[in-house]
Amino acid sequence: MNFIKNNLIIFFLFFFILFLFIEAKIYDKFLFIDEIIILNDSMNLFFLKKTELFYPHRILSIILLKILMDVFKDIYIVRIFGIFFSTASVFVFYKILRLKFNETESFLGSVLFSSFPLFLGMGPTVLTDIAGLFWSILGFYFYLNYKKNNFLKNFFLSSIVFSVGMLFKEMVAMAVAAISLNLLINRQFKKIIVFNLLFISIPLIYFLIFFILTKKMVWIDFYIFNVQSFKW
Repeated sequence: MNFIKNNLIIFFLFFFILFLFIEAKIYDKFLFIDEIIILNDSMNLFFLKKTELFYPHRILSIILLKILMDVFKDIYIVRIFGIFFSTASVFVFYKILRLKFNETESFLGSVLFSSFPLFLGMGPTVLTDIAGLFWSILGFYFYLNYKKNNFLKNFFLSSIVFSVGMLFKEMVAMAVAAISLNLLINRQFKKIIVFNLLFISIPLIYFLIFFILTKKMVWIDFYIFNVQSFKW
């Protein structure tokens, strides 16, 4: 009994994964429109001169889905993309709560968090929203660790995590804005600059490579000029 009590979150995550796989089976071959689009992007990834990408700004999601599609060739198994990021999000959220609360309180908070409609509706899908949520929560975890222990390593890790996450789902930028505001309130102006420079580093490198190959500007063309696909 003590073993179960001390590992409640592990047992809960096991049943959470089981629930998501059952839900994935219920979905069967049904796909949301955005799932069809991003899976099409993943299949077109290595035929860049002949095809177009609809979501080039989510390139790391596309690459990961490409690998899963090539390995498993079954949409039911490929849905592990969403199941992994859903489970990882709940676990990291639990770790965040443990920075402040005891094990039982953190467990109950994580159970409540897992009932978030985003998990229930999109958990067993290949939509990138869950991936974006995971990278946002992970970035917050490192930042809160930095605030608690004053380890500068966690400060840098937080920014790098957000930087990687930006190429999974651009919603990560909202988390960076929140952290920048926190630093601003605490008058840590130099750290705002360092944090944001690190954050834009990886997307900027990708941005430049993409521009050289396509003569298109990934986020600017997509959001401002409503260009929804790009020829490489």
